[in-house]
Amino acid sequence: MTSAGGEIERAVAAQDELELGAPAETSVRRASATVFIGSAAGFAVSLGLTPVISRLYSPADYGLFATITAVASVFVGVSTLRLEIIAQKVPDHAEGSSLLRLSLLASIVAGLLLTVVGIGISVLFKTSWWWALTGVLVLVASLQLVGSAALTREGQYRRLGIANFLQGAGLGVVQTAFGVARSGVSSLLFGFLAARAVWARPAFSSVRGSESRTVWKRHRATAAVAGSSALVNSLASQLVVLATSILFGHAAVGILAMGVRVLVSPLSLVSQAVATASVGQVGAILRRGDRGRARMTVLKGMRDQAILGTIPCALALVLGPILGPVVLGSKWDGVGGILAALSVGAWAQFAVSPFSQLMNLSGHSNKLLRWDVTRLAVVLASLAAPALLGSSITSAIWCYSAGQCLVYGLLAIELPGCMRSAANGPL
Repeated sequence: MTSAGGEIERAVAAQDELELGAPAETSVRRASATVFIGSAAGFAVSLGLTPVISRLYSPADYGLFATITAVASVFVGVSTLRLEIIAQKVPDHAEGSSLLRLSLLASIVAGLLLTVVGIGISVLFKTSWWWALTGVLVLVASLQLVGSAALTREGQYRRLGIANFLQGAGLGVVQTAFGVARSGVSSLLFGFLAARAVWARPAFSSVRGSESRTVWKRHRATAAVAGSSALVNSLASQLVVLATSILFGHAAVGILAMGVRVLVSPLSLVSQAVATASVGQVGAILRRGDRGRARMTVLKGMRDQAILGTIPCALALVLGPILGPVVLGSKWDGVGGILAALSVGAWAQFAVSPFSQLMNLSGHSNKLLRWDVTRLAVVLASLAAPALLGSSITSAIWCYSAGQCLVYGLLAIELPGCMRSAANGPL
């Protein structure tokens, strides 16, 4: 290595040392905690309003809302082609900014196309006009991915925590306020949109860069695989709602979605905070080429997540059937059984899912795509089989939960090896 090259390498290492500022696992925990405080506080507001929301909206309305947002969520990950994740590993600041800008442009194009498709479907098939909002929902939700990635790359975890607080609290506050004025699907959808508007400023103001065409040519192959993986992953994540809608109807979806809101959504909020921090911190580690440190960070992270998730999931398993109807009201009878059924799979997902995007980060997008396809097949089989046998929605969710344990167990086995064999340098 030349002297100049050595100086550059030492400068990058010094910068990453400043970014890490501590042993990697400690730094991830600190960054996660900073984001989590804001996320948890915001969601505490929304969760505290859930008993009010459950009395303002019917299971059928909530089920239709959950179905519409599930359809939109399928396209959120692929809308950015996961360029915002790839940006975390790129050492060059200008190139990283260009990738963030490309992810924003891709999401805008995807939102416009889906809006046209949604309007066309609404007109041709005379469906509800709410489906025409699919593109808008995708774009607004994609702003969260781009905005949080921009803040993460800059190490601005405090701003990230504040934004998460505003999103979490805004969802419950707006849905409650509009529900009092006019209960219906439109009020639920407006709450979803209003809460995520907080990401517009960081998404648009933090993405600067040049030579976007050159950067796109360099990363388009990885983006194609990562985007495909994101589409399959999102479909697998939302399939439980979509399949329940088809197999059991909107009212059953409403019961399921309320169970998800009470248990899975709080856990997902923590997972998102950990995922954001782990991508930022492990990305810095991999920029230094320290694969062993990256592997240990992931192993300790999964261990910590498994321990942290045990208490809420155990409480949901034991107390869900008892407290569910009392807290949410009589018309939500059945949520308690759903909470218990979701708990085991939710624990497995909570422990492992925050680290899944590290496979894209480490140059193993193909492996993540194969895992996503496996997950999709397992989720579909676990829900379809009970329905075909005439079982209840609760039995179907128990099967789904078992499938979650299987697929996330496979991912937990795969992740350490991906860190050990991570590709060096930019993807």
